[in-house]
Amino acid sequence: MRRLALAAALFALAAAGPAFAAGKSKVRKVVEAAGLMGWLRRECAWWERALLIAAALLLIKPGYITDAIGLVLLGIVVAGQWRARPVPGVAPPTPGVTPPTPPRR
Repeated sequence: MRRLALAAALFALAAAGPAFAAGKSKVRKVVEAAGLMGWLRRECAWWERALLIAAALLLIKPGYITDAIGLVLLGIVVAGQWRARPVPGVAPPTPGVTPPTPPRR
């Protein structure tokens, strides 16, 4: 009976592997983009960008330890950005687009 339960647990983990890898890949892409662009919930400080890039690199390598470290680094940045609320009504700048100037009176 124990062998059957162990086999079922291993089968469930093996079946969840591809779904976990696909989800991790999507998270890594968002983390990498946030680190390179400098925006997550608000503009990132230099140390937040460094942590995001390190987290993205750790999420590339397969392994539960590197995944856990990468997700912890991401959690540190998200928690810091969550605590520092963005200013209401201020949108992140769009690269290559200059804001309109008010008409002269």
